[in-house]
Amino acid sequence: MNYLISYVNVVLLIIFTKLCDNRYPFEPPRVTFITPVYHPNIDSGGRICLDILKMPPSGAWKPLINIEGVLVAICNLMNCPNPNDPLVLDIAKEFKNDKETFETKAKHYTKEHAISVIE
Repeated sequence: MNYLISYVNVVLLIIFTKLCDNRYPFEPPRVTFITPVYHPNIDSGGRICLDILKMPPSGAWKPLINIEGVLVAICNLMNCPNPNDPLVLDIAKEFKNDKETFETKAKHYTKEHAISVIE
């Protein structure tokens, strides 16, 4: 189910770091959003709470996961937030208890910060 229609048809900029590090792919890349995003799993610094971006035992990173897989996982997270493992507790509570307000705020952030791909 796509809860977040506010993220459709826009470009959100992310940056990958640690790709040139000798530890990748044995450690996950560091991925952060440059574009501010109103989301329970993305904080104001652009950090992303996603299990495949964490090393085991608390995370699910495996060296077989490529950059395409990371991007697909981030897209899935954007479409289906995980309010049970949030970086931003207030937004997670809002997502759980008042999706209409959450959606309004997410749309506002998107209009203010993202690059539209539809004129």
